[in-house]
Amino acid sequence: MQHSREGSTWCEGAQAKPRGGFRFITVAQLTMGWWAFKEGHIQLRDLRAWFACHEALERRCTLERGRKPSFTFAEIQRITGGGGGEAQARASIRRLVSVGLLSWSQTKIEIVTSPEQLHEVDLPGYWKFHGEVPNRKRKVPVPRQILRLMAGGARRGVIATLLGHMLRGLFYRSGQCSPNGAVTAAWIAETFDVGHATVKHARAHLVELGILEPLPTHQLVMNRLGRWFRFNLEWERPAAVRASAVDNSEAAEQESTPPPPVSDPISTPPEINRDLLTGANNQKPSSARPSGSFSSKGGKATKPSIRNILRHDLDDTARILELFDQAVQAKLVDGGELDRLRFVGAAEHARSIGSVNPPGLFSWLVRKGKWCYVTDRDEDAANQRLKRHLYGDAYDRSKQPPRPKPRSPFEDLSEDARFAQSLQRVLPQRGLRGDPFGYLRRQRPEWTRERWDAACDELVRARTQQTRLESGVEASLPSVLDSVLQGVV
Repeated sequence: MQHSREGSTWCEGAQAKPRGGFRFITVAQLTMGWWAFKEGHIQLRDLRAWFACHEALERRCTLERGRKPSFTFAEIQRITGGGGGEAQARASIRRLVSVGLLSWSQTKIEIVTSPEQLHEVDLPGYWKFHGEVPNRKRKVPVPRQILRLMAGGARRGVIATLLGHMLRGLFYRSGQCSPNGAVTAAWIAETFDVGHATVKHARAHLVELGILEPLPTHQLVMNRLGRWFRFNLEWERPAAVRASAVDNSEAAEQESTPPPPVSDPISTPPEINRDLLTGANNQKPSSARPSGSFSSKGGKATKPSIRNILRHDLDDTARILELFDQAVQAKLVDGGELDRLRFVGAAEHARSIGSVNPPGLFSWLVRKGKWCYVTDRDEDAANQRLKRHLYGDAYDRSKQPPRPKPRSPFEDLSEDARFAQSLQRVLPQRGLRGDPFGYLRRQRPEWTRERWDAACDELVRARTQQTRLESGVEASLPSVLDSVLQGVV
């Protein structure tokens, strides 16, 4: 099948509108919403509320002339779902308004259309991100079923995957919605700053739900543009499906999930045995020598070289740090602690993922700066390696004896103090305010004011002692006193 703009695949499956209708959202609006979330100006729940505002506006597109619409936080909360009630929706709208993504009133919602209307946003960074999206000066016909799906609790990776496919595969031409487009998972991962494995898992589940349909694609087209996909414009969200379960793989949601070795396009490329830093064909595969035949402490060991990385270089922290110094001199990385942690983390990633040629994979990660493939687990392992190498076993948690848990002062409370603690906690829950002793005196005449005050004083002392234990004040006093005395002497 020919997959080109002139071919039949480009317009195949087009129809006047999707099931349930659609809403026109400009490419600039979609990129502004994601950029504000990516930069930390809004939270994920706020991004979902932003999609919910689009849905609320579309519900009133056929409102009679002269009739004023009415928008409530309760409606936004019903669209987004989740706990928190109206207070959560109100907080999300407040953050969206403070950033400048929209303006809100009871009778009017306005979605901004220009990034210059945003507040305290890195505009040069946004324009760079916006420039990576093709066909930027257009409106995207976002199906309302998918709009409600993104607003109703969809996870970060699912929203990014849907946005990537819509920007590359949803068009409105000649009065019809064209649902076909080609996109690669790598482009979505790099553009929207999500994990490559996250996009693959999210896309696989969207295909399973019936939202996306993969089309037969010629290999040459796939290499250049990616696989062709078609949005199912007749898709309707089943009642049993919840957006929070769209990406039902917990590993797929984590940015730290490493891609599977079978589908990992970087673990065994055809030219992986070449030295990816210099192009010299002297890189030796890991299977050429048995494991353990090299040792950085032995007299026969050679100095590691960034031009010829060997398998045992990745296993020795000292050799890794020597390679890091060489990489700094070659201006492949900076000399900061963060780059050092990433460098060692890349070695950990290559050891755990690279099944054929880990040194080649490690060289590719360093040369291309693909730190997004270094997972949280890799960085944790790298952090432990660096601590053991720099500071010895004193920083090895596995060799540290368990620290005894201090005894809580609440365990030694008397029966009166425990009763007072329970009474102080239960009465406000039942809507009773004021001095608890008045309620206690009517039910328990044997309690006197002196007995009640003594129980409360004991409870206050226990709370104060617990606060000191948690803040470490008592544990730090001896060392502070010793330092003061030494200074005096």
